[in-house]
Amino acid sequence: MLNKGKKTNIIELEEKTDLIESKDGNKIILIFFILGISLFVSILGNLALIYLSVNLGTREKIFVTRKGEIEIAQEKDPNFRDEKLIEETVSNWLYLTHEWDSSVPGSSVKDSGVQLVSSNNKYFKVPTKVYLASYLLEIGFRKQYLEELSKSIPSTFYSGKVESNFKLYFIGNTERIDDYLYKTDVIFTRTDVEENVEIAETQINQTIYLQATKPYRLMLGKEDPSIYRKQLNQLLKNGLIIYKVSPNISKS
Repeated sequence: MLNKGKKTNIIELEEKTDLIESKDGNKIILIFFILGISLFVSILGNLALIYLSVNLGTREKIFVTRKGEIEIAQEKDPNFRDEKLIEETVSNWLYLTHEWDSSVPGSSVKDSGVQLVSSNNKYFKVPTKVYLASYLLEIGFRKQYLEELSKSIPSTFYSGKVESNFKLYFIGNTERIDDYLYKTDVIFTRTDVEENVEIAETQINQTIYLQATKPYRLMLGKEDPSIYRKQLNQLLKNGLIIYKVSPNISKS
């Protein structure tokens, strides 16, 4: 009887020991699980911090000297363009594109136009002023726009009989639609005059889309003699190009 009692106690003790070991094992698993989650969250946090550090490090900064030490005054967004700059760029481009006379810009030479080849291998012409203004357009969009515009220019312009007058009535608030993309609405008229007689007046409503880009700089500074480069500088000095113009709703 005594031996049986001892055996019973030993079995109960073993069962309790197994139960304790099982509970301790569950606790250890839970602890490792919590540590694993904490480590994962910590890694994500560090990656986010590294990304922000790299992103901030690539931005342009303005430096000032204060008490003999160089400090960062403020961060500069390289793709930001002030509304006045956008208005100036759009206004200059519209003027060059829609107001022309019988002479080449900057000279008294008669403007016989600039001949171009379309995507369908067809020849078309635009005034020299329009051709120069087109360098503000994105490369893929430029020729397409010029070809479409050429259809609205009277053929008698190239014989020196027609000129056009441009008048801007409205330019809307600039909207930043992406990090480096902007758009604005315009309303203007183009009046065609032949031998001092008004032959047509067209009202045009457009939405103009612009993209921030690296500003153009004269290769030789102010001493650069090229009229072409000076014209480019006037157009591209604000670091903007036009990549889309729509819609084109005209009323004659």
